[in-house]
Amino acid sequence: MAGAEGPARPLAVVLALIVRDGRVLMIRRRRPPYTGRWCLIGGKVEPGESLTTAWRREVREETGLEPVLEGLVGWVDEVLVADEGVLAHYHLWIGVGHLSGRLVGDTGEGEVAWVEPVDPAIAPTDRYIVQTFVGATAFRAERVVVRVGADGYWLESVESLPLGRARG
Repeated sequence: MAGAEGPARPLAVVLALIVRDGRVLMIRRRRPPYTGRWCLIGGKVEPGESLTTAWRREVREETGLEPVLEGLVGWVDEVLVADEGVLAHYHLWIGVGHLSGRLVGDTGEGEVAWVEPVDPAIAPTDRYIVQTFVGATAFRAERVVVRVGADGYWLESVESLPLGRARG
């Protein structure tokens, strides 16, 4: 549970980075965090669910279309902070893919659309993910701290995390 003491543990989330004709598939969130902002399609990983299964399920639920996952390209450790402390903490797994068909526009989860990557209504972490992971040729790991204030959300800090090699 988030609050002044912070969340009990980070929440595992999958995000779909799907680009078509220079636009990114996004949903305008109806619930916190980022209510009213454009965000990448995605959601919580259920207990016992693989990242790939969760990715496909979330894209299907939010778009009504069948997605194809091409691969996982990164991980983002996102922390939302305010003056009272840590509000939320997420482990975001980013998968790239594509889908075919025509978007419905609203599947009950929110308005779904192809959004220009420079749209000012994109949530700050999602904007950073689009800028950093579109066209990535290797897996990346990042840490993003987002400041939450009365006047909105903004990136407070960004850090690239080192990736190690397995030792045999």
